[in-house]
Amino acid sequence: MKAKIAELNSQIEAKSAEIKTLFETNKDENGAFKMTRDQLAEIEAKKAEVAALRNELNELKANDITRPEFDAKGDENEGIKMNTIGKAFVAGGKKNGFVDGIEYKAVFTRSAGLAPERFRNGHVDFARRNELNLFDVFDIEPIKGDALKYVRETISAGAAEAAEGGAYNEANIALADVVAVAKKVTTILPVTDEVLADNDGLESFLDGRLSYLLRERFESQFINGAGTSDTMLGLIATTGVQTYTRVTGENHGDAMIKGGSKIREGKAGNCNLYIMNPANFTAMRLAKDDNGNYLYAELREGTNPTLDGKTVLLNDAVPADTAIAVDTNHVRIGLRSDAEIEVGYNADDFSKGKKSMRGTMRGEAVVYRPQAVVIIDISDPA
Repeated sequence: MKAKIAELNSQIEAKSAEIKTLFETNKDENGAFKMTRDQLAEIEAKKAEVAALRNELNELKANDITRPEFDAKGDENEGIKMNTIGKAFVAGGKKNGFVDGIEYKAVFTRSAGLAPERFRNGHVDFARRNELNLFDVFDIEPIKGDALKYVRETISAGAAEAAEGGAYNEANIALADVVAVAKKVTTILPVTDEVLADNDGLESFLDGRLSYLLRERFESQFINGAGTSDTMLGLIATTGVQTYTRVTGENHGDAMIKGGSKIREGKAGNCNLYIMNPANFTAMRLAKDDNGNYLYAELREGTNPTLDGKTVLLNDAVPADTAIAVDTNHVRIGLRSDAEIEVGYNADDFSKGKKSMRGTMRGEAVVYRPQAVVIIDISDPA
């Protein structure tokens, strides 16, 4: 048993040394750690091996119990004589069923003795966050350099009938460059060496959560960005998108279908997606006619969110009382870099036993054809 324990300790030390070597060999000229995602994955794999070895070691130690030895009292030739509470009860029961003369100084309990050991089951109940789904419906447009540059036709007219020998009608075609500059979404989290070392898998967990935070903010900016020097230009603020306002006599569905039809009527494409806030969809789902019948569908009928045959995407980033109709063929998610998590030192982190995990994501909403987007006001008419 002891030989096996020593062997496991040796393996743990060797694996830990390999992890340390990976860190030491990935420093930049300033002494800060710079690692790729593959390198971080390799480190996590080795940490998992160390964790498995430690679990095996702990199990062996738990089984290797040294029993305490009690000194005998009285004549050594008589051996050890122990008077237990059970024997006292039996002896006393022969008389009257009670034991006299037993005094308690303390009761050994969980609160005044030894608290039971408790283990995490591995489940983490995340804080309430938005459901991310824009990357599921919009195509990705890679951005090279700091911006995506494309050409948009602004005028196209001029063809007409002409009589034999008559003058040809002059065409009027104009093209203009459009530039979508990639904007940056960031986050940073300082952590101590101890918390990472003492919690197996914590670094991978934090990597995932920071990546989520980046994408959550990116999706919000994709819809709501104001287009300043530091913010993305979202769908709502894009110049040239169409609008529609719900009028008296219309319900949510009426307004959304009429708003979406403006894409086709304006020869900008065909609406194939609606995006709206979940609370507004609930109101639309529960709307009834004058006879008390549901306008959308009976509640007992399970249904995925759709309207007029188009998908309805529920996204918390959409403002209340707003719906967005889109032809996704003319809108892209411009991506310079997806969520990237780097680990390094900031200021005096190294001397204080800390490191910083920082995340970066760069991109922009690429609206090739603004008229293929309609911002619909579905609030109740005044």
